Amino acid sequence: MNETNVTSVNNRGRENTGAAVTIPAGFRTLEGLTAVQAAIRLGYLHDERLVIIAFHPEALDTIWKDRRNSGFGGGWAYYFSTVLPVARQLQVDLADQTHVGTDVLVVDRHEDKIYVAPRDCAEEFLALLAGYDPPTRRCICARPLEGSPVDCQTCPARALTHPTTKPGGGIPKEKDAR
Repeated sequence: MNETNVTSVNNRGRENTGAAVTIPAGFRTLEGLTAVQAAIRLGYLHDERLVIIAFHPEALDTIWKDRRNSGFGGGWAYYFSTVLPVARQLQVDLADQTHVGTDVLVVDRHEDKIYVAPRDCAEEFLALLAGYDPPTRRCICARPLEGSPVDCQTCPARALTHPTTKPGGGIPKEKDAR
């Protein structure tokens, strides 16, 4: 387990420093990628220290969540060309075009580390640090987003069981990351 201080910069540019925390044992380090650059290329443009990032097969895009917000990132090409091949070396279960996956990325922008962790564990960890209750649904969306490309009623991440394939799934040709 790794101990690290939780620090973030608020929207006024002032640093918020929290108590030291221990990175959960189930978090596996993803080597070979720069955390800050990866977060940006995956579509996270905010300044929170810790952010959960995953690919959302219904939206065909990356989705992120920090202590305060969630959103879609537009980083699907980088996810498929760079992140997913590196992560698969760890034999983790990250989402792709047809599979929701049980693991997500946890990016520590200050320590310049990327972890792969089970979604539930990552959500509980972020909720603990943020001081709110862990979510009760299996999705990293903080809430339904207005104008979201995802229909939350049919979202496979909210299903009781994870599907192995998405009917008619796959990234449209213009979004093919190969």
